[in-house]
Amino acid sequence: MNKEYWWLSFSDEKNLGIAIVEMPKGSHGIEAIKEAHRLGINPGGEVLHFLLETEEQIQEGKALGIGKLIPREEMIKKGYVSSGLE
Repeated sequence: MNKEYWWLSFSDEKNLGIAIVEMPKGSHGIEAIKEAHRLGINPGGEVLHFLLETEEQIQEGKALGIGKLIPREEMIKKGYVSSGLE
């Protein structure tokens, strides 16, 4: 596989959502953040990024959707973010 997938989590004082971006193999997380910006799916704030390494993680990322911002509300519905006072 010549592609890899990065999970990007955006936040300021609360979670703003996540994005999964597809990148060429060997990319760095900073490049994935730039790609999210290029795609118009970076809502701002701080970014936590990590490479999806296992096939299970990759399939989960693909199921969420590649190349789109998944807002906090959707992440709460899917059980990824607490609905508490973060």
